[in-house]
Amino acid sequence: MATGFLRRGWLRFYHLEVDGVIRAAQFGFAFRGVLHSLQESFDRDFRPQGVGGVGVVLRGMAIRECIAEGLVSYDFLGGVEEFKTRWGTTNHFAQRARIGAAGPAGGFAYFCTAKLRDAKLWAREHLPERLVEARDRWRISWRAWRARKIASGSEKTAS
Repeated sequence: MATGFLRRGWLRFYHLEVDGVIRAAQFGFAFRGVLHSLQESFDRDFRPQGVGGVGVVLRGMAIRECIAEGLVSYDFLGGVEEFKTRWGTTNHFAQRARIGAAGPAGGFAYFCTAKLRDAKLWAREHLPERLVEARDRWRISWRAWRARKIASGSEKTAS
């Protein structure tokens, strides 16, 4: 995905460097006038006096760059949290996005995955709780057994 975004000029990287050391970084993509912030990180131990946080400073710089670029919106993505709402954000929600191939093959694949999802949702709502709990216990024990088998080297992993 990143390669395609880079090729189209959508990918954005921002970093804040202090005394030759990167103290905060953020990346996302710009599409249809909106910067979508995908991931960010900052040095929690670096706290210069008088600065609320280097992550906040970098976000302000990124927003300034977005405005200069002509973007009209900054989307934090993924939930409503204080560090997002302090910027005067408005909330919006997306149910689900699906990307698929055009034509009959893509339509068939979409139909199959959508119906599988619908069947899982129906089962979760209608099966007795004890069956759901039994399924969860089985999944946990099966995954633990599989992890032990892989760790012991008796099963090769796909790379």
